[in-house]
Amino acid sequence: MPTVDARTVHSLPAVRASLEHSLHLSYFITADMNARLRGQSVRGIIPPLFVYLARNGATVKEATLIQIDPEGKEHPADGYKGRQLASGVKVAFTKDGTDRTLYYFSTDLSNGGVAASGILKWAEKFGQGNALFKSASYLPHGGGFSTVRDFVLKHADVIVQDDTGVPVRLFKQDDWALNPHGVYIGPIPIFGMGPEGAAVQLWHPKNKPPKLDFGIGYRHRGIDSNLLLAVRKEKKT
Repeated sequence: MPTVDARTVHSLPAVRASLEHSLHLSYFITADMNARLRGQSVRGIIPPLFVYLARNGATVKEATLIQIDPEGKEHPADGYKGRQLASGVKVAFTKDGTDRTLYYFSTDLSNGGVAASGILKWAEKFGQGNALFKSASYLPHGGGFSTVRDFVLKHADVIVQDDTGVPVRLFKQDDWALNPHGVYIGPIPIFGMGPEGAAVQLWHPKNKPPKLDFGIGYRHRGIDSNLLLAVRKEKKT
């Protein structure tokens, strides 16, 4: 059995505390996350990431701190002299016998932030992919985050999201097949927003959206949670 050093044992209660809201509510509370992950025992998101990877049956092989420059090029954080606008960690791990890589970045996703950081130039190199929006503070609903929202609409073939992601009205009928699940009530009161009309219509009982047997997002109890599966339609030739 591998040994565990005293420092690791001492830090485990702090790591557990940092995951409290994520485990019980299904999302982090920003102010609390900022406070708990900048302490003496837990510094940054890497320890919680390792916990989730391990509980998912993954084995971490290597973790490297990186920076993305304004041109979208990846650099080791050690020795990088440019403006640190997109700091992250690159985690190499194995799962089910397959080598995989996880990237996590701390960066400004507002229109001005992504224009300066080069994070979307970096992401574009991976081509088409899949996307997840969850507990996104309804930022994709506003004009200040339209660049990253439109980037996802262009480069994702599948989008899974709760109602905090891309507004339903922005999914073009000719491009996307929309599959609602759960129930849609609208934003929780703290955001000061009413329900989106297009979402109300999509989740109308006549459409018989399948029920969710789990909770996710701000309405995390399960009985009031929702998810949207948006699949890009194949273009007819």
